[in-house]
Amino acid sequence: MRRKRLKYFKSLSDKELLEAVMNNDEDAIEYLLFYRCDKLFSFIIRRTFSSNVKKEELITEFYLFLRKNGWEKLRRFKFLSSLDTWLSTVLVRFFDEKKKNVATTDDKAVLLDENIVEYEEDNAHLMHFELLDAINSIENARYKYVLLSEWKGMKSDEIARSMGVSIENVYTISKRAKAELKKLIDGRYVRKNG
Repeated sequence: MRRKRLKYFKSLSDKELLEAVMNNDEDAIEYLLFYRCDKLFSFIIRRTFSSNVKKEELITEFYLFLRKNGWEKLRRFKFLSSLDTWLSTVLVRFFDEKKKNVATTDDKAVLLDENIVEYEEDNAHLMHFELLDAINSIENARYKYVLLSEWKGMKSDEIARSMGVSIENVYTISKRAKAELKKLIDGRYVRKNG
């Protein structure tokens, strides 16, 4: 984020920042998650996940959680405390609940459901967490968002509404994202078994 833009978001009140986020301003969302909450995510990694989880994975999970139902969670914030205090409480509870609901000793799998499923690609079986890891390594944020949304069972029209794009655009992004994911998976399989 450019320094001037960063300075602008720092100058906003909590209410103005949240309004920008809930209006899907990408810079505001980036500022909130990658700058304002940076230390919180680092704390969560040390406290909850024994430093084995990438910060980007946590940010993606939390972003999807916050964005759900038209930013419903953010809309419930009543400004009775500072935004930082409220966010830290929500973050800690969210990831504590995630970890509690997953029976595994592998911290990397902590962001997943209890059920391990297999993904078949050219006779290579990838465990559930390997697939999510591959999705999280995709650099294009839109590809990653669509794949994770589909993973969570969201329908194309819901994804389109949450992204502010047409359903046709979601189909296009999804197709390209899956092609990118296939390349990543194939590359990992070749390195692993080559």
